[in-house]
Amino acid sequence: MDTADVSAIRVKILRKARELVEDDRFTYLCNAIGEAGWLLGQERETDVLVAWVQRMLVPFSTYTTWLRHNHREVYDKKGNPKEGRLAWIDWMIKEVQS
Repeated sequence: MDTADVSAIRVKILRKARELVEDDRFTYLCNAIGEAGWLLGQERETDVLVAWVQRMLVPFSTYTTWLRHNHREVYDKKGNPKEGRLAWIDWMIKEVQS
């Protein structure tokens, strides 16, 4: 499989994950990505995407904790973490497509 094919699969997984978060079927990015990959039969690429999210969160294990430590002003506003998760997925899609 060439790079363009892999990128296309990853974008499909991320778009499906975004849909799952947006529709409140999933809250957490990694869970939504896992479900999206399973639904699309692309578990291998799902593992790669989940590992990417986990690397971006280091040294924290959740988006909420990462947000509290890295963007306290946003966290303190008690904004909707869902919007941040959707923005993160959108950013990942752009990165994969570039």
